Amino acid sequence: MAGMIKTDMDVNTIASLAAQFRGMNVDTDVMAGMEPTTSQYKNDTWYEICQTSAWRKMMSRVDQGLPPYESDADDPARGVSAQDSGAAATGEAGATKTGEGASASDAPTYSGSVLVLNASMTDGAAGKVATTLKNRGFTATADTAAARESTTKVIYNGDGARSSALGVAQTLGGGVMPQANDGSCRTDVPVIVILGGDSY
Repeated sequence: MAGMIKTDMDVNTIASLAAQFRGMNVDTDVMAGMEPTTSQYKNDTWYEICQTSAWRKMMSRVDQGLPPYESDADDPARGVSAQDSGAAATGEAGATKTGEGASASDAPTYSGSVLVLNASMTDGAAGKVATTLKNRGFTATADTAAARESTTKVIYNGDGARSSALGVAQTLGGGVMPQANDGSCRTDVPVIVILGGDSY
């Protein structure tokens, strides 16, 4: 099988490329979208004509680090995969008109104040993450942590900040789960991100 693959990259280049994907969560960090088109039938052939304005709007969202669609309902491929179909079936069967069984605190929100602390060895990591969070809708500031940390954490102060912490965690990806402040972090900011050496 290896003999069938040809590339102009050497081993070091391949390893470097692979390292850039470290910590990527394919469930939250990889987005897909279908180019908006209008179907036209001409001369016994179907053509898909790009809706340029809608496509530009979609790409503007992607450039900001946002999903291609403003809502799941806009995705024409929604429910196509087995995973989507299973989730939809389960959700529709278990949901009620009043939304019973779903907690508002379990739904991520993309707003609120966030402090990003760089506890990794990578210079500028906090600034980059803060910019990503700002593009997502948060009010984010960057600073340097007092000590190095090996793992990345998302800390929230109070139950009211949990939904924002979930939104931050989904934006970061990498499987980071928000945790309530145990008293070891600052309490003057709703959400605190500590960038550790595992991902940054």
